[in-house]
Amino acid sequence: MSEHKPNHKSQPFEEPLPKSGSDPYTEARLAFEATAKTTDKPLFNRTYLKYLGFIVAIAIVILSEKAPTPLDQPQLFENGITNLTVLEVSDLVEHRLLLSFATSPALNQGAIIQRKLRYQALQNVAANRSMIQSVLWTSDRLEVELRWSDSQQLQLLENLEYLVSQSSALISAADRKLLEAEQYLTNKRPDSVLLRQFKNTIAANYPVDEPFQILTHPQSALLITSPQSPSELIANVDQQLANIKYSALRPTELNPWQLFNQVIPAVDNRHHLLIASGLKQATNHTNRLEILSNLILSDLLTANNLDYRLIRQPISNHGYQVVLLSTDQEISTKALIRLAASFSLTAIRYALDKHKKQLLETYSNLLNNQQRLFKLYSKKQFYRLETESRDEYEQQLEAITAQQIFDNLQYFFYQNNSTIRLQPS
Repeated sequence: MSEHKPNHKSQPFEEPLPKSGSDPYTEARLAFEATAKTTDKPLFNRTYLKYLGFIVAIAIVILSEKAPTPLDQPQLFENGITNLTVLEVSDLVEHRLLLSFATSPALNQGAIIQRKLRYQALQNVAANRSMIQSVLWTSDRLEVELRWSDSQQLQLLENLEYLVSQSSALISAADRKLLEAEQYLTNKRPDSVLLRQFKNTIAANYPVDEPFQILTHPQSALLITSPQSPSELIANVDQQLANIKYSALRPTELNPWQLFNQVIPAVDNRHHLLIASGLKQATNHTNRLEILSNLILSDLLTANNLDYRLIRQPISNHGYQVVLLSTDQEISTKALIRLAASFSLTAIRYALDKHKKQLLETYSNLLNNQQRLFKLYSKKQFYRLETESRDEYEQQLEAITAQQIFDNLQYFFYQNNSTIRLQPS
């Protein structure tokens, strides 16, 4: 049985009034106590203390969700003739101009040997030319860095022409024969046989570069100079770029080769399999996702006691990633499905945390190295991507989930791949 209690309104606390006819001493005491209760109030109502922790927690959440501070980005030279971009850096001893030229990947054997010969010659010439600091050649980009002081004048056309003419003269028949012999020995290995077959299959889908002609049309240009540099210096660089036919990046091709499946005779008694897939168009996010997927795939294949090799080859118009597997037993399609099914989210989640920390540490070290940071700016500009600050990079890494890695690996093994098998007789 419930007990019903009368509902009384609460009344405010009231000080008793002095009775009439009280003695003067009692009236004075009561007046003093009333005054004390008024003047001795705390500076703030203590009931607010219980809300203080809640308010602080909300402030922390708001601050933590604040967008990370971005890194300074190169700025387009205003009213310029070309698309020259400028990065102003304090305490810079020399001006730097980083030119990137678009190239096709060297895939078949003739192109690979020619690329190595040309690259070696370019590096030898650059080492003996004071204004040419370095030459870097990747699969789809040739970068030339020039440096000069305030007391010098940039001579862009003269240096590029010198680089081309002297490099051509340095290529000898003896060097070519030596490289051909090295390639012959390398191509005997099973993984090399598979890679050579794969590259030959897709080579026809990429344009062929004529020797050294790529150095006549830079695709991106980054000038790094001090904030105190006069505008006339930047305008002069812009004009010299216009004189060598500075042009925009060529269009990106998304699907230059189709999926295929091939079987070729083995070179030993083991079973070897190449699985290849095209990379997505480069963005900062897709790059992070693909790199993490490859790193985690390496951990998963190691846990399955498999002999493997992983290759990720970005190319501006269509790169590729390759997994090479080697076993004593045939690697059937069902075996690949079972392998992909064994990749658990728990294992991926554990590996993901580890590799995120490693990538963040590596990136932080890169940003703290000025020379490497300048190279990163040049590379990102070529691919039309922004160079991220450490906080931006970390935020992007944290956004990648174990489920995204799992889906990426499943897609690679189930749907989006080409295969070549070395099949023992």
